[in-house]
Amino acid sequence: FRVYARGLTGKIEGLIYKDWSISAMPDVYKKRWIGLDFGFTNDPTAILDVRLSDGQLWVDEIAYSTGLLNSDIASILEPYKDFDIIADSAEPKSIAELRGYRLKVEGAAKGADSIKNENDILKRYHINITSTSSNLKRELMSYKWADNRNGGLLNKPIDEYNHALDALRYVALNKLNSKPKAR
Repeated sequence: FRVYARGLTGKIEGLIYKDWSISAMPDVYKKRWIGLDFGFTNDPTAILDVRLSDGQLWVDEIAYSTGLLNSDIASILEPYKDFDIIADSAEPKSIAELRGYRLKVEGAAKGADSIKNENDILKRYHINITSTSSNLKRELMSYKWADNRNGGLLNKPIDEYNHALDALRYVALNKLNSKPKAR
């Protein structure tokens, strides 16, 4: 009603990530990692360049595409071979194959409540994304908590709009799993 009848701006209720903005990647950073979420036919493979600088996260979307073979992923990751690559641990065969390309790939240390824990870790940081990270931007604007039948929010996110965010969460779980130091 607000949008169509009154012409006002709408707002999605229950968004998980609210503290983010669009900015250029810093040249100087404290740490740098690559996040990788495997996909193929229906889900895209998402690859992100993640940097920690001044107590904030800076993220650039490197790839977001369906149909990528592991050899394609290895070609995309070649310029990033000196950085730790944190990937979905549900694909150990793909991780092993990418290591054969001399890439430093490790599986995300998932466990019970890992999605909630990963989200909690990321909420400690302001997230800056590049203007070219259009798929990540769309996911940040759409990823929300699931609803119950009464319209209330559950403590569980929806399983949509999360491929690039999964790649970011894998980095959070493996590399940011402690409180950030005050600036």
